[in-house]
Amino acid sequence: MKRLLLILVLTLSFQTLSKADDIRDFEIEGMSIGDSLLDFFTEREIKNNLMSNYYKNNRYTSVEFSGDKKFKSYDNVEINYLTKDNNYIIESVSGAIFCSDNYSKCKDLEKRIKLDISDQFENLKKNTYDASHSADKSGNSKFSHNLFAYKNGDLIMIESINWSKEITKKYGWIDNINLSTRTNNFNKFLDIAFK
Repeated sequence: MKRLLLILVLTLSFQTLSKADDIRDFEIEGMSIGDSLLDFFTEREIKNNLMSNYYKNNRYTSVEFSGDKKFKSYDNVEINYLTKDNNYIIESVSGAIFCSDNYSKCKDLEKRIKLDISDQFENLKKNTYDASHSADKSGNSKFSHNLFAYKNGDLIMIESINWSKEITKKYGWIDNINLSTRTNNFNKFLDIAFK
């Protein structure tokens, strides 16, 4: 029953997207690119959830909220904004759903979300690929990326990750599906952020 409710909530969250001409019309837990994070969290809440030293280059700051009672669809939400921006304007927002010991749940959600986005965003350039996750040097952890790109380079991404048992045991990382929206500027930053 809980799974059916989750699928229904996710499906309904895409119903208004048929009119979405740009990425700012796409919401994750009510948050969109271009919104101020201060409209959703206090400055203290933001500072208490910073992911310090997440990027080698400090141009952007990442903040992560897990298990927040405000969230209706996602277990975890990560937001990125320009570090020097006192208005905390969102440049990227991602929502993750954990699929502990049930990766098939992630793959089912991935198929449904991908279909919904494909149906409602026919003009976006699509790219899908699967690979081993670079965080697992053994090559046993896998991920799947589904990218939907706007002409201006903004991006919607669906990512599902199947962590190996060794990685889960060592770090506590859980299989998950992640839905993200990113500005082109943030995408360019990510190209160099971990190099």
